Amino acid sequence: MKLSLIFYLFVLSQAFPLAQEDTISLYNNDLRIIKTSPNEFKIVSEDEKLKLKQEGVNFIDVTNYYPIDAVVGQEVLASPRTRLKNLKDWFKRPKQVDDEPEAPIYNYPIKANYEKEVHFLFEGINKTRIEEKLTKFSSFWTRYYKSKSGFDSSNWLYKQLISISIHSDLIQIEKFHHKEWDQFSIIARFKGEIDDIVVVGAHQDSINLKDPLHGRSPGADDDGSGSMTILEAFQLLAEDKDFKPYNTLEFQWYSAEEVGLLGSQDIFNTYKSKDKKVVAMLQQDMTGYTKDTIEAGIEVHIALIQDFVSQPLNSFLKMLFDTYSDIPYHLMSCGYACSDHASARRNGYPSSFMMEAVPNSNAKADWGHSENDVIDQLDFNHMKDHAKLTIAYAYELSLARDLY
Repeated sequence: MKLSLIFYLFVLSQAFPLAQEDTISLYNNDLRIIKTSPNEFKIVSEDEKLKLKQEGVNFIDVTNYYPIDAVVGQEVLASPRTRLKNLKDWFKRPKQVDDEPEAPIYNYPIKANYEKEVHFLFEGINKTRIEEKLTKFSSFWTRYYKSKSGFDSSNWLYKQLISISIHSDLIQIEKFHHKEWDQFSIIARFKGEIDDIVVVGAHQDSINLKDPLHGRSPGADDDGSGSMTILEAFQLLAEDKDFKPYNTLEFQWYSAEEVGLLGSQDIFNTYKSKDKKVVAMLQQDMTGYTKDTIEAGIEVHIALIQDFVSQPLNSFLKMLFDTYSDIPYHLMSCGYACSDHASARRNGYPSSFMMEAVPNSNAKADWGHSENDVIDQLDFNHMKDHAKLTIAYAYELSLARDLY
């Protein structure tokens, strides 16, 4: 039987009451189960979760998706003599459980097959349009997932997608609702000849780490830039009347990435429970900042994440760089659960992640996740570079056959 964390501990507290000094508050500051590595679980409060985020610790919040009875196991159900010590120890140390399956290895193309069509789409990339839409998207006071303006921003994005696709019989736009908060995720789906799914992702929420619910958080780079980059790619594919994918192609905008990848987990856990086959997922999170790189005298490039990703899918992306990109990639490590591709990976789906040029100083730490993440910081030529790779990935892989 799978119980929620709060209910499980409530029942436990009734059976084995704690002394007053040992009481754990569940109602003023709900407890959450997080993972900070593939096999490390911790139970933390919401305040502690925010503190970890402020310290730059990546994590995935699995409270709603992991059976609490399996996590806690028998430790807190020991004899009355040891139950309190075991329970207190549980909250002090990580748990060692590995629940992440290996992703299948697919036969991704080793060369580009649609260069003429993809290069034609490149000609339509409109930097002015990207800037105008990002200006609007970053004008919401915050896109924090529990805020009213965060809900409003998701509605604005949804209406953009409806407007772009209104004349297409091939495209479906879906609001993916979440039970615990109002900001919904969005899925824009090109129905393919088969049900295998190729995913392009970005997260739509933002956060001010000093005051998440009320603080100004334009999130122009994180991740307004990625959201508008893949919106531009989606629009160009939607307007191409000759584009009819073989594999189903989905563009996904996730809610609640900044608090433990909650929105993308909802989607990929649901897909896994329904036995949906995701053959590839590419995340675009922060695609617009190059100032550090240029000032350091380093060539402008795209960072291709090399840890906690699918290496076969990365090899496919490297081929796309060689074929389609005007700038190179640099390999970069970003740690466990550093963006929504981790939710796909956790469910056994192959995923990769590319982002803006590798940072060469701590300058961005002064304005990231704050009121200062504004559009003036961004390089729209760099966002165009990311849009090209997004289009190439979506086109080549959605039309690929014999992947397995």
